[in-house]
Amino acid sequence: SSLLNCRCEGVIRGIGDDAAVLDVEGERALLVTIDSLVENIHFTLKTHTPYQLGYKAMAVNLSDIAAMGGEPKYALVSLSARPDLKLQLIEGIYEGMEEMAREAGVSIVGGDTTSSQSHLFISVAVIGECPKEEVIYRSGAKVGDVVILTGTAGDSAAGLRLLSGSKAPSLSQKEIEYLERRHLMPRPRLKAARKIASLKLASAMIDVSDGVSSEVSHICRSSRVGAEIHAERIPISEPARKFASDLGISPLKLALDGGEDYELLLTASEDKVEEIRSTLAEMNLGISVIGRILPHDRGCVLKSRGEEFELRGGGFTHFHPASDEVT
Repeated sequence: SSLLNCRCEGVIRGIGDDAAVLDVEGERALLVTIDSLVENIHFTLKTHTPYQLGYKAMAVNLSDIAAMGGEPKYALVSLSARPDLKLQLIEGIYEGMEEMAREAGVSIVGGDTTSSQSHLFISVAVIGECPKEEVIYRSGAKVGDVVILTGTAGDSAAGLRLLSGSKAPSLSQKEIEYLERRHLMPRPRLKAARKIASLKLASAMIDVSDGVSSEVSHICRSSRVGAEIHAERIPISEPARKFASDLGISPLKLALDGGEDYELLLTASEDKVEEIRSTLAEMNLGISVIGRILPHDRGCVLKSRGEEFELRGGGFTHFHPASDEVT
């Protein structure tokens, strides 16, 4: 980002947020984002059907526009396929993309399809818009704000493990399907985010792609603040808790480090909490107040059972020698 960050005329926000924000004539800004999905890094064809893969590829990019409070409008797709993949599989991917785009009111207006020597690569760029005064950045959190999370965290991580062969005897088939679907076909919180932005309820916002711990850290770094997160307040679904219990792992770790839930993590003044709660309740979406913003010198901490720990962004990281787990 230090090499590429552009401060050209017309760039309101470049690298460092969920989408670039570009100045155009009038009251609205353009939002532009791009993400890539790489076979055996982000997905395998053993765990995703082509349709699910296409749906997810579009959804994760739409979620970036949601994180800024924007409304997605157009998408462009680049796909590179290895030679052994059948045309039917490629068509299935595009069908999944088209369905997610249709649900979001987005038009796929162009792209490119090429061959690859080794893996399947999918890149999706999305262009959206938002009134300039309503764009929500990562950098707006203020000391005293509360930290809010929509929905539940950790479901996608549990779903990935189930798809990868983990067994959880206490889960019903319906619960297994719920967790797997949360990983395979995430639903970006577009309507909720747009409403929060239009009512100017949030001071900062981000989507949960890399895990709650990472997203809190991103907001703190961008806003130059600290935060305290209360472990017992992080919302974890009953199926995810049962899954964690069956495997003897911490459900909290699934929520903090699992990622790919694509919920919204936002900060807001405390007097806005009930308005946010009631507004999103109309969309059948719950919220949890999981912490508070602190001065920068307090750092980011997790409070659990009377103890305090450093909150580290432990989600999936590219170019890191660690994880052998495909997400």
